[in-house]
Amino acid sequence: MSREWNPTDVKNRFEEAAQTIHRLPNDLNLGFQKSRWPNIHYNKSELLKQEPQQIKLLASPGAIDRLDEVLGWSYWVSHDQIKIIWAKAEQKPWKIICRQHGVSRATGARYWDSGLLKITNMLNEAGGNTKKYERSET
Repeated sequence: MSREWNPTDVKNRFEEAAQTIHRLPNDLNLGFQKSRWPNIHYNKSELLKQEPQQIKLLASPGAIDRLDEVLGWSYWVSHDQIKIIWAKAEQKPWKIICRQHGVSRATGARYWDSGLLKITNMLNEAGGNTKKYERSET
């Protein structure tokens, strides 16, 4: 039995994906050295004197899989729609979104609604099989 998607489910999945992106480690080793300076290793007394740093929660493997799935959905809608969907998923206010993208509040909301609805329809048409509509590498 396939799952029936609705725009609220899609919106929630995009919001989770935006949070997951912020939880990914930002110090990935891309095969080159950032600096030639050696890493600093602090002793216990030096660590106690430092300001406490906020602990960054890492994304779970399941959240990363769902993020990967949501990234695939981005190809189903127009460039303008996906930019606004991601901005709303990051909890940006409409005033800032509309100013950044050069659209009115009504147009921004229309792009957002129509984009979520198109993704919802594609998911329901695929019967929950999101691999059916993936972009081909040609």
